[in-house]
Amino acid sequence: MSSNSTLSQFRKAVLSCFHVFGFIFLLTLIFTFHTTTIYSAQVTLAWDPNNESDLAGYKIYYGNSSGDYDTNIDVGNQTSYTISGLVDGNAYYFVATAYDTSGNESGYSEEEFYNAPVIPSLWPVKGAMSGQSCKLWAKFKNTSSSALPSDAKVRFWVNGPGWSGSHWVGETSVAGLRAGGTIWCSYDWDVPSDAPAGTYKYLAQVWTTSKAVSPWSASMDFSVIDSSGIRVVSLWPVTGATGQSSRFWAQANNNDSSSLPSDAKVRFWVTGPSWSGSHWVGEASVAGLKAGKPKWCSYDWNIPSDAPVGTYAYWAQVRTTSKAISPWSAGEYISVTGGKAQVVYLGPVTGALSGQSSSFWVDVENTSSSALPSDAKVRFWVTGPGWSGSHWVGETSVAGLAAGGTQSYSYDWLIPSDAQAGTYRYWAQVWTTSEAVSTWSTREDFSVQ
Repeated sequence: MSSNSTLSQFRKAVLSCFHVFGFIFLLTLIFTFHTTTIYSAQVTLAWDPNNESDLAGYKIYYGNSSGDYDTNIDVGNQTSYTISGLVDGNAYYFVATAYDTSGNESGYSEEEFYNAPVIPSLWPVKGAMSGQSCKLWAKFKNTSSSALPSDAKVRFWVNGPGWSGSHWVGETSVAGLRAGGTIWCSYDWDVPSDAPAGTYKYLAQVWTTSKAVSPWSASMDFSVIDSSGIRVVSLWPVTGATGQSSRFWAQANNNDSSSLPSDAKVRFWVTGPSWSGSHWVGEASVAGLKAGKPKWCSYDWNIPSDAPVGTYAYWAQVRTTSKAISPWSAGEYISVTGGKAQVVYLGPVTGALSGQSSSFWVDVENTSSSALPSDAKVRFWVTGPGWSGSHWVGETSVAGLAAGGTQSYSYDWLIPSDAQAGTYRYWAQVWTTSEAVSTWSTREDFSVQ
């Protein structure tokens, strides 16, 4: 292969079939929980051999941009190679060359792309009790270059007190999710009736029938409580603003043998920045709740006008006039903002069609003493048939709205062409770049045809 013509032929013949077979995660990731979202992974590359008699070997080039390869590895005379130390969620572009015994090197093969799907977040588990069902949620992003195959699923694992290792508890399909698409998906886990009360962990990973196709998610802690007796099994996260009202929600379960007495109430306590201890702020009746039945109840807390902005916590307990008849619930966080604005009205949506735009209308009131800042926006969320969780779909500026003023704003949402027909729901909240400056609006239902 010393002549230019021979080298040219060699370049044309190199790597007639170069492709990514898949990736294999490091063994330690299979058996341990992790608390970060950065993972080291491997990708195995393979190609058809060249048949020149003086072939000496191959080199792999790769980088994070197409056509820009800042790393190269001489892999010798073999037709597959595993590269480790890659960060999942990052894009990688690979090419290969062949070289002969005289040091002549071919041009690049065709480029191959690798980017694993990732699970960037899980959702806190609410109301998990032994012998009952709870919902596990995972947010999944397909960062690969093609739609997921028909057998793609998100699998969920759980670990708990006294358990040896983690247990695969179930899975949910993510088949066909388009390249670049994101979806919240869930699985209803039936908590074993003999599961001990305590702190559990769950995590998730995307699989096909034969192999994992994503790294592990970070793990999420949650509590499983004993289902016997009277319990406050779940609270709902809330936001609020100083000088305004915020609604607390609690689910009470009566697993006793008789209905609750006429003076039974769920009482709510709050603690916050610079507060000394916790404060009892109010209660809601659960009188007559029948044996074996759950009930959601709420209380509207009027946040003091001088309450400092920051993170608060609330929790609840079932009591009669004279005594507590349940243990304390777990705590739930409250984000209290400065109360600069409020979404006071959502307009009805008409004529919504899949694949076309539809307008959301809101009235925003500036409840602060100064004009809204230049980065103030009203953000819109939507949920609909077949959707897991809610989706932030867009925003529109409310910058400069005068103190005490109210104004109408709109956002044109491009409805996905594959959106199912049915009833959808939207709502809104005012944000700056760094934080929410209003509570959530009410919800408005609409139909998509």
